[in-house]
Amino acid sequence: MKSLREFYSRRAITALVLVAACTAGPKPEPEPVPVEGSTTVYLVRHAEKEISNPNDADPDISSIGRDRAKALASRLGASGVTTIIATQFKRTQETAQPLASQIGVAPEIVPAGSIGATDSAVAAILRHRG
Repeated sequence: MKSLREFYSRRAITALVLVAACTAGPKPEPEPVPVEGSTTVYLVRHAEKEISNPNDADPDISSIGRDRAKALASRLGASGVTTIIATQFKRTQETAQPLASQIGVAPEIVPAGSIGATDSAVAAILRHRG
């Protein structure tokens, strides 16, 4: 039987290889090709918000959030986005702003956090289908 030391040594190397392999991450998938007449919806959660004041119910996004919003604009800028729908919260509008500026559209604001808010968002999407 192998020594206990050799057994654990081999396990440590295997774990290190697995961790190293995982950190590389999967290759990004290419953007899907839209079917004519279809509507593609990208659902994006707001970027990282500023947490300097935990009592602020409507915080701005942080500097990291602004960087993420710029990356989103870079990723989706040439994807054919024609409409941006955001909630009334500053963090969602600030996340959308770089892309909105890049493609030249004003975000459509829909309510969140109230009865019927989901219906408002779905209705906004349906107004822009196809």
